[in-house]
Amino acid sequence: QYALQQPADLQLEVINMIGKRVAVEVLHNVSNGVAEIELANLPEGVYFVRLSNQELSATRRLVVKR
Repeated sequence: QYALQQPADLQLEVINMIGKRVAVEVLHNVSNGVAEIELANLPEGVYFVRLSNQELSATRRLVVKR
């Protein structure tokens, strides 16, 4: 989930433990809501999810289990 004071473009990235981007989604002109990205093809493991643009960046840990 995210909430911005003004609408902006955001980039949502999923990064594996060795720093490789394994998924990227661009969200255009958003201000708040829930970002969703398809993870069905990712193997089990620990990843990082980064939501960012030129002004902000937030990173959270994600664990994929099957």
